[in-house]
Amino acid sequence: IQVNDKFKIAELAPREFAMLHWFADYRKNHNAGIIAPRIDANSKKPKEEDASYLQDITAQFVNYYDELKNANADLVVDKKFFESVKSHLKKNLEAQLGLELAAKIAIKQDKREQPFYLDVQPENIEIIDSFKN
Repeated sequence: IQVNDKFKIAELAPREFAMLHWFADYRKNHNAGIIAPRIDANSKKPKEEDASYLQDITAQFVNYYDELKNANADLVVDKKFFESVKSHLKKNLEAQLGLELAAKIAIKQDKREQPFYLDVQPENIEIIDSFKN
């Protein structure tokens, strides 16, 4: 990953890279963002809409993760997973880019219950290799 043609992010775990790619792709395609799951996979008696959302959001994430790993992932993107990966991504970006630059490409949320989004203008995002070859 390259930022401003100068800064390179040399090491990013596959889950974190997949999340960043997912959010960048969403933003590049002018989508509003991604609403974080409200429940954990092991929640007792989840609402049908919440369980359905876990399946949908997992399918979306797995597209990016499997493409990167070239394997079929056995994971569920639930509240715990989403927050954990997002937190690790933030820490890695800060460690490799510094606080100021990492804050400029952060995954943000304007208010509770609102979608999370990559805080970069769509025209400033270039996805060079989508791992499909």
